[in-house]
Amino acid sequence: MESLFAGRGADAEFVVLYGSMARGDWSRGSDFDVLVGLRRDPEPRIIDRLGTFSNFADDGWVEALPYTLDEIERMFRRFNLVVLAALRDGVVLFDRGMWGDLQRRYQGLVEQRLLLSEGRTWTWTEEAERQIGAGFPP
Repeated sequence: MESLFAGRGADAEFVVLYGSMARGDWSRGSDFDVLVGLRRDPEPRIIDRLGTFSNFADDGWVEALPYTLDEIERMFRRFNLVVLAALRDGVVLFDRGMWGDLQRRYQGLVEQRLLLSEGRTWTWTEEAERQIGAGFPP
């Protein structure tokens, strides 16, 4: 985490631990899955960002997924399973405000029973799509 902030901290809007470590069902050999929201996009291709962020995990135990804020918003609007799981189970390590806003929107859908989590699967209603402006197809 320190190397991430030393190298790209100014670009980070949020950092969220998700996956087995956040849920508490990790096992020996589990890595730390981290979702990173980037405020700016110096590397437009995700494959390039993945390479850059792999350099911040010196020991190989951290798997960072670096997405721009626009990408995160699109993923949320399309009910992306990684984003939904991070919203449900994630542990916020750092947030300038966007992740908290997404969590409030997510919680509103859950409380209205428009978005339902059943184990590791999700279902949502047309009303949920309407409320968040889901752009189907992309």
